[in-house]
Amino acid sequence: MDDFTARILLALVEGYQARAGLKEHTRALSEYEIARRAGVAGCSYTEFSTTAERERVRAALAALHRGGWIARWPRTGRYDAFVPTPLGLRRAASLKHASNGTAARGQPHGERPPPAGAPAPPGRDAARSTPPPPELEAALAHLARQLDEVLALLRAIESKLEQGR
Repeated sequence: MDDFTARILLALVEGYQARAGLKEHTRALSEYEIARRAGVAGCSYTEFSTTAERERVRAALAALHRGGWIARWPRTGRYDAFVPTPLGLRRAASLKHASNGTAARGQPHGERPPPAGAPAPPGRDAARSTPPPPELEAALAHLARQLDEVLALLRAIESKLEQGR
């Protein structure tokens, strides 16, 4: 994961966590909100739709989505919305830990974090944050990708139906 994509993931996770306590669908962040939180969007909500920054953010979001780090939610206004997956939440925590100048769980800076299922990082309630087994995580990520494809197909059908009206 490159630095820009990591920055986008961290912005999404921080925004999502800032909305704790809200209903799940209201916790999703739009492309614009993510870009703004990441310090990429220096323009208005409307102007963002035609900028090169949006394309760069969309490319990073697509890469995160393919990797199972984030899930797509139905559109909010003119932009797609996203939420982090449990895998993305853990990755963001390790990225944040590494960016604080400390080695992530004893790993030298820049190396990959330990695989899913490794002990919880210090300071977290281990009983509450025990990750699911890697097989379950992979199955859930695959299911999330399939559901995203179904949503994309439904949106395409809806678009075609609206054009026919």
